[in-house]
Amino acid sequence: MASPPQPRCWYAVHRCIRTISLAISPPAHTTASGVVAGLEAKLSQSGFDAWTAHHMAVGAMYRMVEQQASLLAYSDSFSLLGWLALLAIPLAMLFQRVPKR
Repeated sequence: MASPPQPRCWYAVHRCIRTISLAISPPAHTTASGVVAGLEAKLSQSGFDAWTAHHMAVGAMYRMVEQQASLLAYSDSFSLLGWLALLAIPLAMLFQRVPKR
């Protein structure tokens, strides 16, 4: 049995983690279906029909997950670049000065 393809960037990793954690979190108001149901109710009260309210709620949920994944991926990339910069400082000290002519 082949293993599933591995995500190739931080963004994909965080999007998968956020989606999974949202789907299995225990309180009803934090599960995906609870959030979608709450958004659907608010949109229905605003005058949208059930089908449109459902699709708008799912779209809003998708945007929330995408925004969180983007922020976490940006944070990871920034941390990685910071560590690489710190590691480059001792490397720069290994260089020798060029003698003046």
